[in-house]
This record gives sequence, C-alpha cells and structure tokens, in this order.
Amino acid sequence: MVRFKSKRIEFNGDYPTDGAARKTLEDSKFFNHLLKGSFRDEDDFDLTGKSSILTHAMRKVDSQLGQKLIESATQTVWGEKRRCPGIQRTFIELMQNTNNHASLDKEGDKHWWLSVKHIKEQNRVAFSFVDYGVGVFYNLQNKRQDNKFFRVLERLSEKFRYGNNAEILKLIFLGELHKTASGKPFRGKGLPGVYEALKGNKLSNFAMITNNVFYHSHGDDYRILQTEFQGTFIYWELTTANASLAYEN
Repeated sequence: MVRFKSKRIEFNGDYPTDGAARKTLEDSKFFNHLLKGSFRDEDDFDLTGKSSILTHAMRKVDSQLGQKLIESATQTVWGEKRRCPGIQRTFIELMQNTNNHASLDKEGDKHWWLSVKHIKEQNRVAFSFVDYGVGVFYNLQNKRQDNKFFRVLERLSEKFRYGNNAEILKLIFLGELHKTASGKPFRGKGLPGVYEALKGNKLSNFAMITNNVFYHSHGDDYRILQTEFQGTFIYWELTTANASLAYEN
C-alpha cells in the first residue's frame, strides 16, 4: 500500500470476512496510517501510536530497534526486562538478508517491514517480518557468475538429489547451501542462524513463506504452494516457554 501511494497508484479493497481478523485489522489503526498524508517509497516508517500492532520499516540493519522491541516484548511475556539473544539474532539476520538479497540489482533496495503484536492476556508476543523482494529461490536462481552462489542449486541437486524447493529450504536451514557454495563449514548466519534459534527454543511457532514454499515449525511441515508469493514472509512468537537471560543494565 505504501508503494502504491508513493507512486500515486489508486487502489481499493475490502475487510476480512472473518470477524476476529477484521477486529484485529481495525484495532491495528492500519487505516489511520494508510489514509493519512502521503508516503515516499524511500522513507523509513514508524507506524505505532496507540495501535495494537506496532510496525516499523527500513532498508538498513538496525540492531538498536531490535533491542528496544525485545525489552518491551519480555515485559509482556515475563513481567520484566530480559535478554533474548536468539530473537536479537533473528532480527539481525532477517534485516541483513533483506539488505543483501531482496533485490537482484543492488543491495539495500528493498524495505523490510517488522510488525509486533503484544497479546498480554496470554503472555505472548507475535512478530511478523516481510520483504517484497524477489524471494529466496528466485534470488538463488539468478546469481551472477562471479557470485559464490552461482549455480548453487544445481550443485545441491547433484549432491543431495532434492526434488523441489521445499526440500531445498530444509537444506538451507541445515546450512548445506552455504557449505555447498563456499566449501567451508557452516557459520550459523542467515536463515540457518534463525533455524538454530528455533531449535534452541529461543522462539516459538515459526512460519515462513517465500516464492512457492511454506514452512511451519509445528510438525516440521514443509510444503509447496499453488500460488507463489513474491518476497519473503516470516512469523514467530516469544512465550514463557522460550529461553531467556537475566537483563543486565
């Protein structure tokens, strides 16, 4: 919607048919932000105010924003400030991925959008991270010849005999993409670093959609979608069941 408004493209839409989803949308103050003033596509955004969903958008990596959001989230979950290195790592890796890989043409060309919803009655905080870039698989398929990931999917196929993109995503999470591309041991960065945080109980209820692949941590569910999504969407939660550390001033 911001991109449409920045380019003065008219659009319309309707409300969700589900009552709970409609109420969430209304309570988020989405329409207040959408209908207020004009947007420039190059701007950073802080769409918060008194809404139930807090949204930020930038092109760069901002570790201070991540720390601020974590402090607020831990107060909702545990009633006090706590440290969550796994969540902080997830913020950094996703911001960096958008900066480096969301566009085929140049780095830092696409916004990442991060929304946070505090569900206080359940001591739970939900995070949604999205970029409208080219998506993981389209990016990998179009690497230039001087890039270490050039033809990496073909090399993965020869090594693991994978069948589809859902199987590739599993290999990416396990660090096999990096090892195949570089010939070096996995260093825990990017999506494998996020997956490590999930497996280390640093976050819960993780879901991801990119191009034609859907993953959900519940049941370790990988599947191919009939309709592709251009970009990458990631969702996770912080709950009392997750690991955390004492806060140090």
